Amino acid sequence: MSKSGNQAERNTGYRRVRLEDIATRCRTSLSTVSRALAGEKGVSHELRTRIQEVARAMRYTPAQELGGARIILAISQVAMLDYNRYQFSWYVLQGLKERAKVLGIDLTTHPLNDSDSGALQTLLEEPDVGGVLALTVDDSGFLNKMVNLKKPAVLVNTDDPLMRLSSVLPCNRSATRMACEYLLERGHRDILFLTHPGRRTIEQREDGWREAMRCRQLVCDDSRILTVTDWLPELAEQAVVARFRNHPRQCTAILCANDSLALGAIKGI
Repeated sequence: MSKSGNQAERNTGYRRVRLEDIATRCRTSLSTVSRALAGEKGVSHELRTRIQEVARAMRYTPAQELGGARIILAISQVAMLDYNRYQFSWYVLQGLKERAKVLGIDLTTHPLNDSDSGALQTLLEEPDVGGVLALTVDDSGFLNKMVNLKKPAVLVNTDDPLMRLSSVLPCNRSATRMACEYLLERGHRDILFLTHPGRRTIEQREDGWREAMRCRQLVCDDSRILTVTDWLPELAEQAVVARFRNHPRQCTAILCANDSLALGAIKGI
């Protein structure tokens, strides 16, 4: 590595400078930084100059060009169900599309079902395709298909338990621990966890709650967990009402596994 490269790593905590770093420094959006550095319209001269100066000062190096001008977005049936029921998957898809537009990449959506034996692989054989973004939720069959592809695949909003594929997703355990610590710092000591189990991401959120409670030597056994059979807010409301009816003074706070459950819990308090 060159001397300037080493200096760039030192300046950013031993990692490559990202567009996000420049956006934070300039107090603007990621898309604005991308447009400014790409010479696109929609950015004022003053802001463009500022972004370029910061990029030079931070020794920003653009990422290597992708191996193709087109990326396939493979979506499992489970992810499509989530998309239709919840807003989170919709926001994930919108973010992917916006980022692809900034990078000038054609993002081709390809729903993948159980009967799709070779259509995706055939699509990947087209010369302008650089790889696959795979959007799914705890679908082992889908993951196996991604592993066997002949081009790079990256998982979105899920992970591979066997670590065969790279993935980009929230850190569910750490985020939930931080949420629990927020309550603990405000004096709460008996915190219930409201959840609908069954997914690895949700299990990780439960782990985060337990870790935060154990660090304070507080009760976090199964007696402090409220479990519902679906993510519907009305089920969360019913569970909270029933809990407080039987144990009116047991807790001072409820940590919920997702927003939908939180909406129901608020109504049940």
